[in-house]
Amino acid sequence: MSVWVQRGAERALLGLAVSGLLACGGGSSDPSPTPPIPDAKPLAGRVIDGYVRGATVWLDLNGNRVRDAGEPSAVSQQAGAYQLELGPADRACLPYATLFADVPVGAVNEDSGPVSAAYQMALAPRLQALSEDPVMNISPLTTSIWEQVEGRVSTTQPGVSSCQTLQQNQALRESLSQEIRTVTQELVQRHNLSEPRIHADFIQTEDRAAYLVAQDLVRGLKAGFAHRQALKASHPDASYLRVEIYHGKTSYAPTEGWYRVSQVWLPGGGYREELVGMRAGLTEVSTVHSVREESSRAWGSGRYILRKSGTQHWDLSKAAYCIVEEVLTVQHQGREYSLSNVFPADEAASPAECLVRAPDWRDAPTARSYRVSFRDGRIHHDALFSLTPEASVSGPLADWLNLKDRAASLDPARLIEHLAPLDYRVEAPVVGEQRFVYWHKRKTDDSGALRVQTDRYVGEWTRESMRADQTRLKECSRDGLSWVVCS
Repeated sequence: MSVWVQRGAERALLGLAVSGLLACGGGSSDPSPTPPIPDAKPLAGRVIDGYVRGATVWLDLNGNRVRDAGEPSAVSQQAGAYQLELGPADRACLPYATLFADVPVGAVNEDSGPVSAAYQMALAPRLQALSEDPVMNISPLTTSIWEQVEGRVSTTQPGVSSCQTLQQNQALRESLSQEIRTVTQELVQRHNLSEPRIHADFIQTEDRAAYLVAQDLVRGLKAGFAHRQALKASHPDASYLRVEIYHGKTSYAPTEGWYRVSQVWLPGGGYREELVGMRAGLTEVSTVHSVREESSRAWGSGRYILRKSGTQHWDLSKAAYCIVEEVLTVQHQGREYSLSNVFPADEAASPAECLVRAPDWRDAPTARSYRVSFRDGRIHHDALFSLTPEASVSGPLADWLNLKDRAASLDPARLIEHLAPLDYRVEAPVVGEQRFVYWHKRKTDDSGALRVQTDRYVGEWTRESMRADQTRLKECSRDGLSWVVCS
């Protein structure tokens, strides 16, 4: 009999079972007085792949992705149902904390049987007021959203902040909320599933399309969980780890396939990232497409970052190429100023070989760029200016190369003085435009109910506005005054 026919026949029984599980009282005929109604019911929902019994559901109050003592937890029962008892403080944190489900070996998937490989699923924080009796289902679909959000947010902030931080930091809360909306909309478009279908119990509603997408996603979750455990063992001092395995495309390869992205943040500002292609079983690497390593250190009143990367040519018969970049960043009067030097590419037998090579400091970088960023309340400005080769080797900062050990001999005031005239505002003209081979300005405006992002490139403007239904309106302009929907 088809699982969907069985589900239709069993729905009433499952509903009774779940109702019984979630009820506050029992079926006893004891005539003792009825206990007082609690202030709030336990948090309820289901763990769904098929329905999963034996998964541990827990609320990550401190944002470290580890189930710590004191964080509320419960084990899922028949039909994947769970109920999580929350005290007043925990319930206040519920909108600002990620809900995880750890599925161990030996748990039971009611569609496919005992679980043979452990994995983890998640539900992103809602970051908004919740109903008094919310239902929160955790599935591969909700996990896909959170994994994407984690990857984007972790680029600038490893890990996700605690409940208390999100409660108190409106800008961070709004930024995370925007990323969740953006990623959700991308998942909606990629799989043609509406947001309610993503968060629904797709088994109970007999949504076969959502069920099949979830089965594909869970393969990546299981393999990614196993690799993350291996990274934990090899990097016990890591401050944060992230692994995502997905099926799709990448800019490094012309065809669809399975890919794994691994990111490790190390003490002292160290960072490593790897993108590899996976064989069909998701246990063996077929091709290493790119690797990146980053180190960071104090540099006088600023910060020095050294990045090494290796990328395999899409034609695997050709050599990989290596790039070395140094970035110096200083803060002054609420603005951040950055100087980036990119040095000549070199070839290697493999991307990994690029990371062990010493930087080849030449007389001049092959590319140099300046960056200025600034936040004005709920509006963020960011501008990037890439110099021409001629401008890179001339001017007052021509000798600012191989910067790592030169903090004592170089004055950050010179960098600030040179970059300060570069107006970061989208509407402002570019001073000395002939010096730049490319420039890009961005204004991200969160002052209204919905985000509006305006970008200005050389001779082109774009404006992307979020709508209430989470769709986006993209408009184009040649002057920043007259706008039309982009073709």
